[in-house]
Amino acid sequence: MAETKSRSRKVTKPDTAEEASTQSGKTEAVATTNTTKGNNMSDAMGILEFSEDVGSQDAPVPLPAGDYTAEIRAAAKKTSATTGNDYVQVTFFIQPDQYPADYSEGDPDGQALTFNRVSTQDTPAGRYRLRKFLEAIGAKMGKSIDLNDWVGLTATVKVDSETYEGETRAVIKSVVAP
Repeated sequence: MAETKSRSRKVTKPDTAEEASTQSGKTEAVATTNTTKGNNMSDAMGILEFSEDVGSQDAPVPLPAGDYTAEIRAAAKKTSATTGNDYVQVTFFIQPDQYPADYSEGDPDGQALTFNRVSTQDTPAGRYRLRKFLEAIGAKMGKSIDLNDWVGLTATVKVDSETYEGETRAVIKSVVAP
């Protein structure tokens, strides 16, 4: 039997139809092919196909600084590797119709940016910063906060650019009410 890793879990994949029939009910069948817009991975070889040579691809031009209406697509509690403090990582999605008219370099499907400045500290300052963020996204407040309730809410994100490891990229500097 061959072993395949899929989504960080080990799955036993039968090599033959006979092994598959004897394993019926014992082994979960998992597809190992991923197909997304712009690339394709072959079943047999794990080969990625692209429309152009990746070796000659320049860094994309970052989204220009400005205010954009964005929708929350994900929110997850994380722990900082440097400080050990907990925070919420919020993924905002900017639709392409929000791009400036002279910005033609952006992903035609839109762009996701993460915001890692939402405090989870149970201190007066931490609760105040969380309150200001919740006001900006229009979320419910209380003693218990469900991050799942944030998905689908919109806010205005103030985008700027910064250079990290020699690459300029767009970053969310702040989040305000739409």
